Amino acid sequence: MRKIVVETIYWWVLGISVVAAVLYFIFGDIFEGLLDGFFHPMLLFGTFTMIAASGLLLDRFTGLSHFWGFFISVLIGVFSYIVLYYFLVIPLQQAESSSAHSIYDLEGRIGEVITSIPPDGYGEVFFESVSGSRNEAAKSFDQKPIPQGVKVVVVQIDESMYVTPFQEEEEL
Repeated sequence: MRKIVVETIYWWVLGISVVAAVLYFIFGDIFEGLLDGFFHPMLLFGTFTMIAASGLLLDRFTGLSHFWGFFISVLIGVFSYIVLYYFLVIPLQQAESSSAHSIYDLEGRIGEVITSIPPDGYGEVFFESVSGSRNEAAKSFDQKPIPQGVKVVVVQIDESMYVTPFQEEEEL
């Protein structure tokens, strides 16, 4: 009789956890920021699911007492929570979610002048890459004029982008 009561509790926890996870998945934007930090709601529901499922399996297929089965299933749930948090949630939160490129990514890149760069002013440089092309305003690093069509290398980026003519190895 007691085994049936414990299994019923595990089944209820399992069912409620799965339903809560599905509802959170669907309506999660409403609860955004509710449990920020270490306690991530989807992982909490997953932890309760792991505890209930492992408790059911340990209770049904081992000769452990209800206390030890519950204790081991809680350890399994906590371990799975910690592993998923540190190896899934944190890396995904730190991943960049945009395909935009920073101007600082251009430092050291080679481009071509499409609008002449005067000694004390700005011109325009064209950069081509596999993900697309872009034009950027640039100044001469040496404060010498750079005519249109010259290949340049980005030397420095602070308030402005500074370029200098690019000399290939055979020209040196």
